[in-house]
Amino acid sequence: MKKYLAGAAIASLAVIPLMTAPPASAQAASGPNASRAHAAAVPAGSCTVRAKESLNIREEATTDSDALGMLPKGATATCYGHIVTGGTYTACGPYSDHYWMPISYEGTDGYVPTTCVKLA
Repeated sequence: MKKYLAGAAIASLAVIPLMTAPPASAQAASGPNASRAHAAAVPAGSCTVRAKESLNIREEATTDSDALGMLPKGATATCYGHIVTGGTYTACGPYSDHYWMPISYEGTDGYVPTTCVKLA
């Protein structure tokens, strides 16, 4: 069953489908990236987003986390629908926010700020 999440904090994303439970592969994950695997291991194709600006793809949902790669401005990435609460950022808008979107871009899985992407 899919649920839909809409709110002012993610208005730029419109309506994003949320998966109600991670697949077994995510539940079995362990080690230092287990929380990221849980959030990002939903079947591909949940949605596609386009970057409003060039973005660092972060290992965790915070700007203090290591950058794993770059999502160039205008590029599209697969998003997984699990918007997570993480570290605060001020990118791509006049207000600070703390919602992050798990994405996959050219083999790199990580997080980008939700205000910096829009549905493609």
